[in-house]
Amino acid sequence: MLTCVVQAVHDLSLYAPEVFVHSFAELVAPILTALTDAPTLALRAMAAHALGGIALAASKLDVCYAHTRLYEELVHFLEIDAAPTPNVSPSKSSPVKGSNSSPSKSKAAASPMLDTPLISAMKTALKNERPAHAAQGPVWALSILTSFAVLLGSGLATDKRLAHLLAALASLGARHTRSTIRSLTLMSCRALSWAW
Repeated sequence: MLTCVVQAVHDLSLYAPEVFVHSFAELVAPILTALTDAPTLALRAMAAHALGGIALAASKLDVCYAHTRLYEELVHFLEIDAAPTPNVSPSKSSPVKGSNSSPSKSKAAASPMLDTPLISAMKTALKNERPAHAAQGPVWALSILTSFAVLLGSGLATDKRLAHLLAALASLGARHTRSTIRSLTLMSCRALSWAW
């Protein structure tokens, strides 16, 4: 039954984007949660499919309030807004004399960004050489990465943390040992450039 609901989100989003994207913006957080917390791997794959349907449907709409809602839901879920931002640039900061800490250590400590369970799962999937199921492999992670790029849209250009996060995930796919995954990563990067 749950798989039918997730499939319906994808299909209805594509059938009538102007009607359903607005309504399904509230479902983005449960869909993102299902990507890691779903009881079966098949449901995780279906959740990625539903997210892709919402992203594709949103790309067909003119700029509207739905895009803002989708962006805010995604940023809130990724906990980007809770990440600390350093106030002082590294070039202007100077280490205290007599201190044993180096500037590189203080810079790393000033701007840590903890991975959410979804980002950790995506990193693991992008590194997986031989997944037992599609929802554990790099194709699953790259489809989510592409959906993120479309849903975040121009927010990638305005928020460096988002851009760095997606670039770091894309770099994992670009370094994969299988050439098909590297090629698919390049195709996913088209969505990043489209959003930029």
